[in-house]
Amino acid sequence: MRLIISAEVTTQDLDKLLIPNPVYDLVIERKTKELKKYLEEHPKLMFNIAQFNQALKVSNQYAAQRKCNCSYQIPWLPYYSAQNNIKFGQLYISFTQQVDLYRYMIRYWYPSPQISNMRYLSLIALGTLQELKLAKQYIGAGKDPCVIGNKDVIVGKCFSNNYQFVQYLDNHYIWL
Repeated sequence: MRLIISAEVTTQDLDKLLIPNPVYDLVIERKTKELKKYLEEHPKLMFNIAQFNQALKVSNQYAAQRKCNCSYQIPWLPYYSAQNNIKFGQLYISFTQQVDLYRYMIRYWYPSPQISNMRYLSLIALGTLQELKLAKQYIGAGKDPCVIGNKDVIVGKCFSNNYQFVQYLDNHYIWL
């Protein structure tokens, strides 16, 4: 069964309702370090957030070219689904909602004091992926990525050598 969020829901509400349920409080309260740690422990969610951000961007490009796109299945259990007893994989957002949400995320970006919740979540997820990818590239090139003894690369983890870092990424299915 496909459920599309009602068109009557405002974009500002949609920005809150689509937050993944397990990290809802972390996003609303802007707990960056705890959110980053959760995403590192759940790489599938981190990749899904990155793909969602890309899908919104593509929908916005289609709208600018006067084209249309399909509805988008939310690839996680959002707060909206948890509150309304909707099963995983049944919630979709329409093309118009995708475009409106993307434009809302752009409008309320960092210089703004009122940053969009989904933009904040996307920034943390994409930033974490970028940090991990850069560290892995440095190791592959034989450079020092500063992962040894640095607890900020993977929150709460301390590696004694570069091999442990690469092994951690592989064991947690973080393929970059």
